[in-house]
Amino acid sequence: FVDFGIGQVVTADLAGEIGAGRMDRVKRLWFGFAKTELALGLSLSVGLFLFSLMPQEKYGFSFPVLLRIASGMLFLNTFRNIILVTFGGFSRFKALSLLQAFESVAKFGLVVLIVLYFKFGAVGALASYALAMFLAVVFIGLPLLFNTLCHFRGVKASDEPIFKQLLMGHGKFQVISQPIKNFFEGVRGWIITIFAGVEGLAIFQVAWQFYSYISMFLGAIEAVIMPIFSEELSRNLEMAKKILARMTKYITWLGLA
Repeated sequence: FVDFGIGQVVTADLAGEIGAGRMDRVKRLWFGFAKTELALGLSLSVGLFLFSLMPQEKYGFSFPVLLRIASGMLFLNTFRNIILVTFGGFSRFKALSLLQAFESVAKFGLVVLIVLYFKFGAVGALASYALAMFLAVVFIGLPLLFNTLCHFRGVKASDEPIFKQLLMGHGKFQVISQPIKNFFEGVRGWIITIFAGVEGLAIFQVAWQFYSYISMFLGAIEAVIMPIFSEELSRNLEMAKKILARMTKYITWLGLA
């Protein structure tokens, strides 16, 4: 509910406008997305925090603490989303990889320290994730983000409501489909349990993990190719055709293998 998956659409559109050399539209689109993301993230984060203040005795002491940590993570995640979309749109894949790698290593290190060594349990695990995200955003993401936004210096933002047009136009399909997809992925486990039992669910999860790990490679290719293809589509149609043909060929080979 922070962005309804619209970040993928914004990434592609940013890259397309950059390819066409329309930096005034890039600036307007980026600020429209960033303001909307921050407003939604703040609202949801505050709402979750207020909910955690309600009496939760039947769930035990740690439950409201977990909710409060989650509310902080939710707000941090809005900055993370903005940073990831910006790096993707400007094709800064090295910065993208650095942020994600740092966050993953920090998560692992903090979980080992806080959960295994200090024995803080579930609260420690979630706190480790929140702290890792905070460190990644503050020390890696924001400095590189400000460096990327130097492209906006001396550029006057377009007067068109570009982000609103995106939402009302091709972006609305993502806004509609993402919550439906998330809902059915959430209830999938319950449905399998009803028809196949807990053992059936466990077997399914093993198979699904194999699929998820292998499909990571295709997902990584998509994250890089999407903004590059969008940029070239606006800049050089022949090059875009070449990229599409080679992408189809190599992904088909990789997928079959």
